[in-house]
Amino acid sequence: MLEETWIVASFCLVPLAISVALWYRYALPRIPKPFLRFPYLEELAPTGVTISWITRKATTGALRISSVGADDLYFESRRLGRHHSFRIDGLHPDTVHSYQVIINAKSTVDNLHFKTIPLQETECHFFALADSGSGKRPQYRIAARIEEWLNHDPFEFGLHLGDISYSRTSTPDEDREYFRPYHRILCRVPIWLALGNHDVDYGKTVNHLAFHRMPGNKRWYSLDYGRIHVTVLDSTRWNSTSQREWLERDLRNHQDVQWKIVVLHHPPYCRPYIREGVLQPGSHIEIRNLWCPLFEQYGVDLVLSGHSHTYQRTRRIRDYCPGGKGIVYVIAGGGGERIDTVAEEIDTPGLMEAWLGGRYHFVRLKITNEQLAIMAVDDRGRVFDEFSLDRPST
Repeated sequence: MLEETWIVASFCLVPLAISVALWYRYALPRIPKPFLRFPYLEELAPTGVTISWITRKATTGALRISSVGADDLYFESRRLGRHHSFRIDGLHPDTVHSYQVIINAKSTVDNLHFKTIPLQETECHFFALADSGSGKRPQYRIAARIEEWLNHDPFEFGLHLGDISYSRTSTPDEDREYFRPYHRILCRVPIWLALGNHDVDYGKTVNHLAFHRMPGNKRWYSLDYGRIHVTVLDSTRWNSTSQREWLERDLRNHQDVQWKIVVLHHPPYCRPYIREGVLQPGSHIEIRNLWCPLFEQYGVDLVLSGHSHTYQRTRRIRDYCPGGKGIVYVIAGGGGERIDTVAEEIDTPGLMEAWLGGRYHFVRLKITNEQLAIMAVDDRGRVFDEFSLDRPST
């Protein structure tokens, strides 16, 4: 009797498993045909951008760029292929442009927009997230919340703070883990990437660096957006002498920029946290001792990181320049991979102003001439932390 019951239960479970698998596959947003990789923006600049896409089959490709008060620009490749990429230069700064993608002489996507970088900007919105590359539903939920903000209060760009890929092979599955979840975002704003430890595991580094165009040597680089200077570091090579020398030059050469932000994956300051039942130490002291004195010396305002799959925010820290303005460190590691919890029982007196584990999230940043404001938003769209930094008077 027991054997018969088990056989009946097994037959019942098979269609249930199939239906769950089909629901999981088709409930997630899919890339419209004929694309394998939807159009995405790279190398955004005051006067140019690169727009790329991949089709499922070999096609021809063309692109039409339009903006108010200017003639349309038309680019065409008659060569059959799946990978299509067009570099557009000669655009006006701080201008909204629309574009149309044409495949096999037929319009497939139109009315997409991007905005070129301003030379000087009084207000800027952008987002940051980390530890996302699961390809699972939590990552899609965060992407959906970012898209909602993008629709009603547009972002100019995004920052990914590392661990874009959790593939356990030498070749990252960039479409499943990155391009597909964010396809409705990447067609409108660029995302600049930092390397995380999972992005270099299993020998993935070369493949990872190849799938997205980043400035400089791609491992560490900087970019300017109006009055903001962003310095992106490779904390998987925190002890690189050449990187530290480059970092000091970069910060020294941009001391007069109104807002300075540093991006790296491993957090210099972090409360201990619990991952899969194992206590993790939190702060990366080696990185703190090597890089944070430069951050304080050259007036960095904000440091963004991930690695801990929690949200944490420090007080203004002045460990190396007691008379300086201090730096706020924010961890935003809830982008889609399995979430961590903060070890509440371990106190770190005077370090953190806010922390939260067990909730997927991203952060939204708004910068004006006088203020930097940050909101932490969870996967349901709820704001659970909010603060601002006033620019010191000169």
